[in-house]
Amino acid sequence: NQTLCVAAFFTEKQDFCQGNSIQFFDASYNGASGWNWIFPGGSPSSSSSQNPTVTYQNSGEYDVTLQVNDAFGNVQTKTMSNYINILPNNGKNTPIQEDFETVSSIPNLDWLVVNGAGPGFQITSSAASSGNKSVKLDNSIGSDSQIDELISSTINLSNLSDVTLSFKYAFAKKTNLNSDMLQVLASFDCGENWLVRKSIGSSQIATMSNTSSSIYPSGSDWKTITINTFSSAFLVDDFRFKFKFENGGGNDLFIDDINISGPLSTNSNEIINDFDVFPNPAFSKLNISFSLAKPINN
Repeated sequence: NQTLCVAAFFTEKQDFCQGNSIQFFDASYNGASGWNWIFPGGSPSSSSSQNPTVTYQNSGEYDVTLQVNDAFGNVQTKTMSNYINILPNNGKNTPIQEDFETVSSIPNLDWLVVNGAGPGFQITSSAASSGNKSVKLDNSIGSDSQIDELISSTINLSNLSDVTLSFKYAFAKKTNLNSDMLQVLASFDCGENWLVRKSIGSSQIATMSNTSSSIYPSGSDWKTITINTFSSAFLVDDFRFKFKFENGGGNDLFIDDINISGPLSTNSNEIINDFDVFPNPAFSKLNISFSLAKPINN
């Protein structure tokens, strides 16, 4: 009996910025010897190469189809819906204020979720620092050393002279032996490379008392973290950041009230013109006026 060939493929990751080259890798088996790729929205839009390279010029989510055949004339097809996520080069403008109150689920266009074994980061209404919602990582049912990530889409910092990122989190260990760790990483090239900006190790991570029961943080259970260790290299239009959590046997993690802001640059590309302060001298009232060299759209 003939064994049918099977179509399969992968990429090293699934989120890219506009115009970036994407390498697709054939993972078909059982004697596949011919390939027909279809890339809606991509360039090229089709290919007969085994491992083609494709670019996408417009942001959005894109299907990918691979059809393979073998020496016996068998044909098999694999389609992955919304497999490729293309992010805008010019991301959202600051200030960014994310309290997840209007977010129904993740992943979405603003947040990518990478889970080692699931269920991972999810929107929850069981606890919140403010409002009624936050992001919860079901860490208590995960496995040791499992890594989960919550990754932002692109953010435009190119019109700022400096930037500060803050957020609130809550976490409890089960025992003092737990070795969970939370890191915040940032990228100045749309996620091609990541640099650690904050590490919260096992000796500092707990904001609540040890417990093996489900936690529902409130009030002082939430801790605020402020990060301002961003050099000028991060002041780009495709900045991204992510939370990376490594399971060390502890309880669940909650994240809420993410804020990114900073002062507008007064010299980068002459974004602000005709800056004036009046009257001068001023005693009880001060007026500031300026004009923008180009519109800033949120």
